[in-house]
Amino acid sequence: MAVADKDRSQGRLVQRVLPAASALAVGLYLSRLWCEARPQAATWAASAGALAAGLAVGAVAVALLRWRRLGAWPLLLPAAYGLWPCPSPRLALAAGIITVVTLLVQAGARWPRVGAAAGVTGGAVREPPLRKLLDLSVAGAFLALYVATLAPSVQPADAGEFQLVTAVLGIAHPPGYPLYTLLGKAFTLLPLRDPAWRANLFAAVCAAATLGVVSRAVRRATGSAVAGLLAALTLGLVPTFWSQATVANARSLTALFTALAMYWLLRYGEGRAPRYLVLFAATFGLGATHHSSIILLALPFAAYLVAVDPRLLIEPRRWLAPLGALLVPLLVLLYLPLRSAMNPSFDSPSVRTWGGFVAHVLALGFQGDFLYFLGQPTLGLRFGILADILRIELGWGLTLLAVALGLYAARRRWVWALLWGGVAAVNAFAAITYRAPQTVEYLLPAYVALAVGLGLGLGTLLAGCAGPLPFAEVRGRSAAALLAGLVAWLAVANGLAAYPGFLALHRDNSAREQAVALLQAAPPGALILANWHRATPLWYLQQVEGLRPDVTVTYVYPEGATPNGEVWARRIGEAVASRAVIVTNLYAEFAALPYHLVPLAGAWRVQPGPQQADLAGLAGGPRDLDGKLLFLGARIAAPDARPGGAVSVELAWRPARPLDRDYSWFVHLVGPQGIAGQQDLTYRPEQANGTEALVDTYRFTLRPNATPGEYRLIAGAYITFPDGKWQRLPVAGGGDSIELGTIRVAPRSEPPATAAPLDVAWADGSRLVGIDYDDSVAGQRRVYLHWYRPAGAASLDLVLLRGRQPVGRAQAAGSAEAGYQTVACDVPPGNGLALAASVQGRPLAALGPWHLPLARPVPLPGRAPGARYVDLGGEMVLTGVRWQPATPTPGARLQAELQFMAAKPLTHDYSISLSLEGQGWHAQDDGTPAMGAIPTLKWLPGWQVRDLRLIDVPSAAQGPARLRLAAYDAFTLETLAVGDDRLAQAGQGTQVTLWEGVLP
Repeated sequence: MAVADKDRSQGRLVQRVLPAASALAVGLYLSRLWCEARPQAATWAASAGALAAGLAVGAVAVALLRWRRLGAWPLLLPAAYGLWPCPSPRLALAAGIITVVTLLVQAGARWPRVGAAAGVTGGAVREPPLRKLLDLSVAGAFLALYVATLAPSVQPADAGEFQLVTAVLGIAHPPGYPLYTLLGKAFTLLPLRDPAWRANLFAAVCAAATLGVVSRAVRRATGSAVAGLLAALTLGLVPTFWSQATVANARSLTALFTALAMYWLLRYGEGRAPRYLVLFAATFGLGATHHSSIILLALPFAAYLVAVDPRLLIEPRRWLAPLGALLVPLLVLLYLPLRSAMNPSFDSPSVRTWGGFVAHVLALGFQGDFLYFLGQPTLGLRFGILADILRIELGWGLTLLAVALGLYAARRRWVWALLWGGVAAVNAFAAITYRAPQTVEYLLPAYVALAVGLGLGLGTLLAGCAGPLPFAEVRGRSAAALLAGLVAWLAVANGLAAYPGFLALHRDNSAREQAVALLQAAPPGALILANWHRATPLWYLQQVEGLRPDVTVTYVYPEGATPNGEVWARRIGEAVASRAVIVTNLYAEFAALPYHLVPLAGAWRVQPGPQQADLAGLAGGPRDLDGKLLFLGARIAAPDARPGGAVSVELAWRPARPLDRDYSWFVHLVGPQGIAGQQDLTYRPEQANGTEALVDTYRFTLRPNATPGEYRLIAGAYITFPDGKWQRLPVAGGGDSIELGTIRVAPRSEPPATAAPLDVAWADGSRLVGIDYDDSVAGQRRVYLHWYRPAGAASLDLVLLRGRQPVGRAQAAGSAEAGYQTVACDVPPGNGLALAASVQGRPLAALGPWHLPLARPVPLPGRAPGARYVDLGGEMVLTGVRWQPATPTPGARLQAELQFMAAKPLTHDYSISLSLEGQGWHAQDDGTPAMGAIPTLKWLPGWQVRDLRLIDVPSAAQGPARLRLAAYDAFTLETLAVGDDRLAQAGQGTQVTLWEGVLP
């Protein structure tokens, strides 16, 4: 009785206070949104008017909810932003999404429940027609998203191979993918765009169908449409799932089979209807013929079947139909030998023999990679990388919610946890112990399982949301609805972070452009020796579009323990005497070959004799340099560039007389703040001792803090002395450099990568969007301020203060074009900084809540000592580094942890090199980031990837030593330039020195 009285009194209090508080929360929120959506400062009068209008809208909203007999408490949620002390568009969006979803969940609590959740088993239930359209709508909405971000045409590596085999009905690499090839062929017959785009569309359809199945599986199991929608939303916006939905690949079909198998098993678990067991067996059989990795999921699938139907084991007559459904799909494997016998243009003749067929289908060539890390001492580190992958893909919030909600679902049916948890665990274990650089993709079945687990748990929580409840249970129902809103926001936030990267990739047709340019530039009958990344789009263009069939493209594959450079050098030597040879890779072994390597359309032509340079279109020459070298001219690829983008220049020269020593050429881009980008090339006497002209391509990245404006492009040459000093050669006519032309540097079109995003608005429409710190140089801290500047804005004079004391000054340049720029300012070490700005001597106010002007400097977030922000070629940024032991010890292992952040969507495969070296000794660890698990060509802007490096310090190592870091293209070996002028001037233009000291 006392409890009931307490509930009634609490209810009366809520009824009195809640409507007014809800209307106030809505008023605060909407008024802030209106004021802060405008870039300029707001007045007190305008803010008051906006607040009055917001309160009126809030009052109407509360009245409508009460009329519909719905609680108004979700309208309190916008107060989280209404009372927030500073503008934050991200928090405003979060509050809005959580509020809307919570309201929808509350309204949907009265919907009738269907399927197993309503106590109906065996699937014998009729759903309302609108409910049947939900799953189709989910698939359709995501298909539209994926098509809007679809890769435009042919892609490199495996994607290019799948585009090729579907178009010509070829034989793909093991396990052959016959089912994928046949289904993909149907898509290539569509009258849309080119065949490569149609193959990409096939991936989008598979991914969208997967989401429709996930939505339906959760909804049918729990009766909650909201839980099904949120499970699909969570999975659909996982970056790698999205990535695979935009390019031709086999993983999206694997994900679809995983989702279908789980759906049929959940349906079978409802009432053990035999047809669902047959459908599961057929799905599993198709999945196993598609890719053998699905066979591993037989473990959790079998465990689930035994748990829901123990008698299945002792009733073999019930096995017959499922067994037949399981075996029939194996017939699709006959495609491989039958099609190979027809001699397709892309073939693997080994499948025509029984042994070769079995080896191809079971991918026996990769069996040494399976469970490779299981017996390795680095296994524990691999599981740490698994956690990193889940953080990148889902974020900690969604990862923890998926696991927690999935386990909560076990309160209702423990076998659900056995199903989703078993699939996730088995797939994750197999992927993390497999030695291959696509771990993020191999985990797609685990992502599907986690999404299903999240949906089952959320649906279980929401299952009690119908009907009148006492006040205590209302609180529980409210918590469930609020949790649904939180899941929705976290999923949407994941998608919003990934969308700019996928949009940029959608607009990037460089793979096709590069392949077309190389084929068109190749001499008649040439041989192109290519890596896998470059070979497949070249084959596609030849075999599908008929471009340059006279050219032979050969994939140069690794040959066991033979160094790759030696394999390539041998291939060059075998062919160069009989035909023109072009290579897509560079190796150190090439330096010993008696040939010139001439740049050609992003590759290199092997020139066995005197080089016949193309000097057409060169300007600025000839110019004599001290009687030693003769500058013949230069050609600038494009007159415009942006920070983080590339400048490309071709420079022609020849020796004026035989070289007596090493000479270096340089090309610099010089602006208001000094050198904004550069590249140097050094020639030894034996490399350039003839009279033929040499043409080199200089391609360098603008440093991140290059301000908008006109820059001079200059070139020259210098000699280096044994003590490290250098001296430029004088140029005839005066000076020591040659003016090549000008480059217009425009603002960035996308925000710079930052580890500390901000959104501080200023009265002129500018926004401070991020801040980073770098402590690479002893005795100072470099502050990087990332800005958005509106078109036509005047230059901003910036002052960094500690307390009231100025410690640094900089300027954010104005520009006729709106965009982003990064400003660097060096200050004494330490935190506690604040920022003030002025325009032409007049203070410029930052804008606070409701965009009311602030009369004080803006405090800036700090970072612990040892911070890093080192740009590497505009591709990635080093944001952190630590190692153990602090001082390397001879005979011991050095373990280093490097933190990188993607500066843009990466499409190149970069290797990370960490080296420890001293007098007479050297040790290093090179490889794909995260022990091969997260290759850079999968990175999206803002991804923060932890890379582990292990160096065994030689026992004989002693004396002075230094630890150095570099990143380079795994194929061309081109090192990413260090985008810090201070480090470049200290001789760290391509390698960052992380530590210098004396070994104990």
